[in-house]
Amino acid sequence: MASLDDSQKLRGDVLRDDLETYRKIENWGASLFLGSIGLTFKQLLEWDRSCDATKRLILPDSAFILPAFIGIVAFVFLRVVNFRSHKVATQLHKLSGNGTGASLLGSLGWIIAMIPLVFGYSTAWYLSVGIEPRQSMLRWVIVMGCVLLVLALFRHIQCRRKESAS
Repeated sequence: MASLDDSQKLRGDVLRDDLETYRKIENWGASLFLGSIGLTFKQLLEWDRSCDATKRLILPDSAFILPAFIGIVAFVFLRVVNFRSHKVATQLHKLSGNGTGASLLGSLGWIIAMIPLVFGYSTAWYLSVGIEPRQSMLRWVIVMGCVLLVLALFRHIQCRRKESAS
């Protein structure tokens, strides 16, 4: 019986370390993606609207949608990390006998993942204002992002219901 308690303590320690690691990855990931979107936006803006001919660079219109794509990648990455973090937290709560310990929605993970997505779309929108080819590409990226959001929300609720049933 004592070895079972020692193995449970060890499992609890490993789960706590995993949870801490996932939370750090989520925070660093959000910060790095926001920084990359901001720097990409700054550079594209400088290349596109610079009055100095030496700094002005002619890029294809599709390049100005890059911040939105970075936002989509950030959203997917952060949702996967948050899902794994939630899974470890649930295992830790079950091990301690406290139940699942989380709500069905899990809104903080969604908020953290949505920040780079919204920032990426906002910067891509700003870069495409008044330029029709960029706006039409951005519309397709917006549709793709909405489909991704619906699929992610559906999968999230499906996994949470499955967890609460078990």
